[in-house]
Amino acid sequence: MNADEPRNLLLRSLPLAIREAILNASELVHLDLRENLIEPNKPITFLDFPESGVMSLLQPMADGSLVEIANIGNEGMVGVTVVLGVIGNKPK
Repeated sequence: MNADEPRNLLLRSLPLAIREAILNASELVHLDLRENLIEPNKPITFLDFPESGVMSLLQPMADGSLVEIANIGNEGMVGVTVVLGVIGNKPK
């Protein structure tokens, strides 16, 4: 991998023009452990393409506990519902 290529495998696999458009509109940020990125029934304002580490999608249960339903590493993204046309967990 050359230093100019993204460390996220999904971004790296996109056609160059699309990848550049995304990267030009992007900002590299550090996320803290257990930082919430998406809240239920609230609009998703960012897509996250992890470069390292793992992000978890958690489902609240009726008893208040949380269950991990997915984890995303540098092969994917968080916020895919926006790409699929679903905003704030409600279809467009």
